[in-house]
Amino acid sequence: MSEDWDEIAAEVAEALGDVGMICTLRRKSSTQTKPWVEGVLGDDLYELSVVQTLRQVKDKFGTFIGEVKTVLIANANGEVPLKSDRVALNTRKDDVTVNTKFLSVSLVDTISPAGVPVSHEITLEN
Repeated sequence: MSEDWDEIAAEVAEALGDVGMICTLRRKSSTQTKPWVEGVLGDDLYELSVVQTLRQVKDKFGTFIGEVKTVLIANANGEVPLKSDRVALNTRKDDVTVNTKFLSVSLVDTISPAGVPVSHEITLEN
């Protein structure tokens, strides 16, 4: 019996939409005409439903080193996050201002069994 991974991805997206928080993904626009201008006015913004979790970091020998990373588990039915993106937690894109705090992304892992993206794990820099 084979799994219907598209259906499972839709269920994951629905569950994250029900219990997750909305975050805004900020990406430098490829069409921005003045890249030297700071702020969010020329950037592309995308909303994601996420669940936030903390993960303890291990060294190469598998020993916990006392460092904790914030990881966001996001739906995979929208924009694919990139390592160059930044994330504003618990913020809708319509609420973003030039004073909104954005966090850097250090790693993006896509969970895609049988080649179907089900979710993205976004690790934030400390």
